[in-house]
Amino acid sequence: DYARAVEDYERVIRLQPGLPEVYTALAVVQRRQGKWREALPTARKAVEIDPKYVSGWLNVRNGTIPGRRYDEALAADRRIAELEPTIANRGRLIYDALRAGRSADEFNAWRATLTPAEFQSGEAVAVRRTAATLLGDYDEMIRLDQSDLSPAGSLAVAWALAAKGDLPAARARLGPAIEETRKRLET
Repeated sequence: DYARAVEDYERVIRLQPGLPEVYTALAVVQRRQGKWREALPTARKAVEIDPKYVSGWLNVRNGTIPGRRYDEALAADRRIAELEPTIANRGRLIYDALRAGRSADEFNAWRATLTPAEFQSGEAVAVRRTAATLLGDYDEMIRLDQSDLSPAGSLAVAWALAAKGDLPAARARLGPAIEETRKRLET
């Protein structure tokens, strides 16, 4: 019951206004209620209280995306990546930067920081795949997904091949994927 949760969180805030976790939880509930205009200031309050609160920054970032406030999302992403410089956090920053129509500079800077092992990790490959998609780098998409014989991987490669104009290769790649999907649905 969201209405009850809002009442409870607001009561805790009145009693103990210095708990960023409560503001973060309240902002999540407000977003789930569709109250986007209320949720973002609530989320910002959490990081005002504790500027090192990563969950609070993630909540701020999540509150800016639906309104296409990409500059604010990128600022939150940068703060998250500073506080916890994981591959996933840097990847989120790259995704938002590319989605906002920024250049590939953020992606290239991130890629330069990775060791060879990190570059091949599952998290890094996911970021690289997303960047390749957003940048329209079909050759990179094909390289990354070539060994993925799952229906999703085959579809991604077929899509990239078709985008490059190689329709026979795209059809050939889809054939096994369609059969595999059919088998999975029948069992």
